[in-house]
Amino acid sequence: MSGLLHDLRFGVRLLARSPVFTVTSVLLLAIGISANTLIFSAVDALLLRQLPVHRPGELVRVVQTQPSGFVIWDFPNELCEALAGRTSAFSQVLCQAQADVALRDRESTERVRVHLVSSNFFSGLGVGAQLGRVLVPEDERAELMPAVLSHNFWKRRFQGDPAVIGRNITLRGYLFVVVGVSPEGFNGLTVETSPDIRVPATADRWFAKESGDSTTPSEEPPIYAQIFGRLRPGVTLERAEGETEPLVKSAYADLLRQSPDSSSIDAKWVFDTRFRLEAITNGVSALREQFQRGLRALMAGVGLLLIMVCANVAGLLLARSAVRTPEMGIRLALGASRWRVARQLLAESLPLALLGGLAGILLTYSCLPLLVGALPPIRDRMAVLQPLAVHIDVDLRVLAFAVAVTLLSTVLFGLSPALAGARTQVVLALRSGRTMTRRLSVHKVMLALRQQSSIELGRALRTLQGLQNEDGSWPAFAGDEPEGCWTTALAALSLLRIGRGTRCLPSAIQWLLSARGREAHWLWRWKFRTVDNKVKFDPEKFGWSWTPGTTSWVIPTSFAIIALEQARSVGFNNSEELAQRVDLGRSMLLDRTCPGGGWNSGNGVAFGVPLGPHIDATALALLALRPHWNEEVVKRSLRWLLNRLPRCPSPYSLAWGVLAMAAYRDLSLRATEGLRSRAEQLMRLVQEVTMVADNCTLAVSALALEAIEGENVFEVRL
Repeated sequence: MSGLLHDLRFGVRLLARSPVFTVTSVLLLAIGISANTLIFSAVDALLLRQLPVHRPGELVRVVQTQPSGFVIWDFPNELCEALAGRTSAFSQVLCQAQADVALRDRESTERVRVHLVSSNFFSGLGVGAQLGRVLVPEDERAELMPAVLSHNFWKRRFQGDPAVIGRNITLRGYLFVVVGVSPEGFNGLTVETSPDIRVPATADRWFAKESGDSTTPSEEPPIYAQIFGRLRPGVTLERAEGETEPLVKSAYADLLRQSPDSSSIDAKWVFDTRFRLEAITNGVSALREQFQRGLRALMAGVGLLLIMVCANVAGLLLARSAVRTPEMGIRLALGASRWRVARQLLAESLPLALLGGLAGILLTYSCLPLLVGALPPIRDRMAVLQPLAVHIDVDLRVLAFAVAVTLLSTVLFGLSPALAGARTQVVLALRSGRTMTRRLSVHKVMLALRQQSSIELGRALRTLQGLQNEDGSWPAFAGDEPEGCWTTALAALSLLRIGRGTRCLPSAIQWLLSARGREAHWLWRWKFRTVDNKVKFDPEKFGWSWTPGTTSWVIPTSFAIIALEQARSVGFNNSEELAQRVDLGRSMLLDRTCPGGGWNSGNGVAFGVPLGPHIDATALALLALRPHWNEEVVKRSLRWLLNRLPRCPSPYSLAWGVLAMAAYRDLSLRATEGLRSRAEQLMRLVQEVTMVADNCTLAVSALALEAIEGENVFEVRL
């Protein structure tokens, strides 16, 4: 888990360093994820979401299928009451009728949709009131009929005023009292429409009249209603249907016999039809059958859009990661498995997908009101326009879908770069990398490759030989004419370590022996003793400069000492001149330590001001001064390095520190004990190098990690 978190942090840093790429990719992903989330919200609301009631899977509706195939679901209200007293398959039988009537209160008059429901409607569904109470059986015998407002109607008509409870309203000329407000999002048993008001079913004696100016209840037949039932636990739909059909026909026959206007044709019509049960777990919807194929096709379309978006982002990632091929090669050369490289690249894709998913969800929230507002009203079976009341929102199901789409996007656009990175060939990757960087890292790359393919070493060797100047030196920078002491020392060290290129070595060693800082000139020594006497170093002790004609510096001096010591240790040059030049360079290093130990780039004191040490300069000086390990200045500098390395943020500096610790592990118990921890720290930092990290950093890191268990190529033998 810690490794994955580390990879994620690295991925976040990569995105922060490429803002244009990040913004472009996030916008593309946001559009794809938002389109999928919006369409899924509509699909979920219309096709998938269960009714917001207690145990919706137990709810069924009674429907009548005629021989012609015409389906009817409206029955006399008395049939609902008769069925409730005869069936054992249902624990609850619910009735719901509807009527459009005029509402008048103290403010204005308007036409509203009213549902006449059975007294157990709310209790049978397990739904309470958001405000006030719901209908109860006692309401059927009340002198003043109660009414329950829907949440949307309460907000629209009464502006959500809680004082509406107890207010009298007039429906079709009859007085009702508001007793409650139903919960938000509760449409009853329908999906896309919702009534404005619900009243007891016994109010049908008033709403059935053709005219509402009479003060006496109507004697006309009641309004027809839909019949719903809740299955008892353990009762299957097939069993309930087999029990319900004969009961419905029997009850229907009794009603026909009791009605003076019934005919034999009516009875035959009843017994020739079939009564069945229809599961309504997701509610009753007239739009579902009409639009479900179109919605599924639209869902497939936006799914293809997401795939196209992910393909585009994958292309951007592939193009972006192409320049990281040398880095992948170095990672593999450092010992990382191909699965580890693939996991790293996949983990780098995850923050991008998460940002795209977050932006997609925010875009969904922004566009959702536009989608809901664009929905047109629909006509019911009575050809009356009704506003759509589908509750399309971003709930946990939709958020879960968005998260799933985000993770799928990670795999879709991150898999291709991950596989490409895992298939990286080490030799080809390093071959495709830059052989010359700003600091001519080809020397260190050669050292890192010395155990790799001889073909690759041959190519690197030919490159190195081709860059050598006629006087035996190497240029300080690629394509530059001036000689570089430090580059020449590194080139010579590379050739010595791989045991090849002896044609170049004599002139290189001779050039190093003749090169020196400008302190070697009497005029500069006089200047440092008089005019520049605040520098606080002995000008008689000089080493090597970065380029000829400049003052001696710690790092090129250390490189030159290590290279010359390597030449002497392998027997390439055992001259007295070499020994004297190395001793002079070491005396310069010992003279230029910082007051508290360690070395900076040049001198410990400048213009009378003490300067602080640097990790890489200190480590290189310690490597060059290993034969002087017992001197106090070396011990003090080693202590400073060991104390500073745990806080080192640079893999380049830390790699040099590890090389110094590996060289002193036989001489310092503390260096031995801390070596493994610093190696793990280096591995973490190496894995965080990005496209801007050059091969020099990676190669030195490879040499440092190898020095822990194997040979330290910069170690000077005692």
